[in-house]
Amino acid sequence: MEGLRLREFKAVSSFLQGLYAFRDRSGLRTYILSALPRVVPADSISYNEANPQARRNDYVSAPAVPAEYEPAFLRHMGDHPLISRHRETGDGRAARISDFLPQRRFHRLALYNEFFRPLRLEYQAAVTLPARPPLVVGIALGRRLRDFSDREARLLNLLRPHLVEAYRNADVIARMREEQMVTRRALDGLPHGLVALTREGRVRLVNAGAVGLLAAYCGGPPRRGDRLPDALERWVKLQAAEAGEPAPGPARAPLVIGRAGHNLVVRLVGGADERLLLLEEQTSVLSPHAFLPLGLTRREADVMTWVVQGKTNAEIATILGMSAYTVIKHLQHVFAKLGVGTRTAAAAHVLKAVKILPA
Repeated sequence: MEGLRLREFKAVSSFLQGLYAFRDRSGLRTYILSALPRVVPADSISYNEANPQARRNDYVSAPAVPAEYEPAFLRHMGDHPLISRHRETGDGRAARISDFLPQRRFHRLALYNEFFRPLRLEYQAAVTLPARPPLVVGIALGRRLRDFSDREARLLNLLRPHLVEAYRNADVIARMREEQMVTRRALDGLPHGLVALTREGRVRLVNAGAVGLLAAYCGGPPRRGDRLPDALERWVKLQAAEAGEPAPGPARAPLVIGRAGHNLVVRLVGGADERLLLLEEQTSVLSPHAFLPLGLTRREADVMTWVVQGKTNAEIATILGMSAYTVIKHLQHVFAKLGVGTRTAAAAHVLKAVKILPA
């Protein structure tokens, strides 16, 4: 093809600049219908996903085709010269009806008399995009008074590789979104809460179960990109730091947060690059007497009863009528008796011992 004329160059450049901006099928179709006639003038344009075997056509057009003419197209689409040519050869390059049928023969077709003629369309050119048979994806331009020239057909062929690539991009993105929706529905259907974290510890994903549990136990659920609630974030950082020690430490103990006869049990799984929080609510009807067989004194058992419910040292001191220093001394004795070094590990140890957490 000889070089583009200035008008054609500007029209093609403008069309391509907008073409790659769309990330979904609907937007891409709308753009093609509005912008392509500025490159190749047409009285009508349509984007079609036709299945001749099933006599179905998912299409959008400008101007809109009156609904009364749609059944005629579906009945006779198998006789459409451009559809037939694509099905037989797989050639998606630009073609005109006049390339295959003289106008007088085209006028004899029921397709013309029941569809094209009522719409006052005498000429049509189209390009097709790659699709899995029997689907035929085509962009068709129609005119009333004059046929499309060879130069205009070559212009369509110049644009076709870009149309193909934009269609593939939109198709891939659409499939990715569909897969994400399926994954989201599956995650929301889990019986437990799940929070996925980025390497930096920010929330990448939170399912419906985790939203409810974090709202109930931590004051509110984080959104994507947010940080975890403070207490939960501190625990995750501590667990990550312990996991990074050169010598293997004790097995990761879950975080247990108590509230009115129930516990939120939080487990951290994964490594530095991919970490998940698994959240589970468990019934916790605890009495200090349950901890006495572990060798704890009554006051130590009282302290641990509130530790497993997530109370701070200051809160425990107020509840039990003792000083915060005394609470700390009781906890030091508990740590020594249980062979642990943190409140979290002590809580997990005693809950396992009384069968509230699995061993």
